[in-house]
Amino acid sequence: MSGKERSSNAAHRRYQKVLVFLLKLLALAVPFHVAISYADLSALQQFTASNVHAFLGLFGIKSALNGAVLRFDGFDVLVSRDSTGWKSVFFLTALILASEAKIGHKIAGVLLFVPAIYVVNVVRIAITAYSAFFGVDMFVLFHDFLWQVGMTLAVIAMWVVWFMRRNAIYDTTARTLKRLKTAL
Repeated sequence: MSGKERSSNAAHRRYQKVLVFLLKLLALAVPFHVAISYADLSALQQFTASNVHAFLGLFGIKSALNGAVLRFDGFDVLVSRDSTGWKSVFFLTALILASEAKIGHKIAGVLLFVPAIYVVNVVRIAITAYSAFFGVDMFVLFHDFLWQVGMTLAVIAMWVVWFMRRNAIYDTTARTLKRLKTAL
């Protein structure tokens, strides 16, 4: 087999791997679309609003909390279904699960990065809510543009970090879980 044929076969195998990844990602989109239509996320909305309320309080920003609504002096901010970060969590999880890796590496990635993306989302909401103090235009800029792009980039960045460092992440997660088990 010539060098050109080997190169062609290697490229074909890479294309097959990409196709399998995309097919897995597509299959994982089915429950995503079901969740969009039928999931009741009111408890997650309230939980997220509560976390944002507490986070803002750490910086002396006063707000009242009423369910999923943060009430500031002069305006209200609703933590809607889409503001809970569930889509980012779902997509990050789907990217990890669709990737070629051992199941333990995938579980470790989900255990590490799902809470991380949730924390990023809480910070996102807090900054966006705070931006409203500077006017509606600033709120719209943060809400409609900066953070939508920002969350997408955060999800992709976390997936790339997991993909590039999945062995080290797995080893660290396994050691941490073992220590927790011993401590309990």
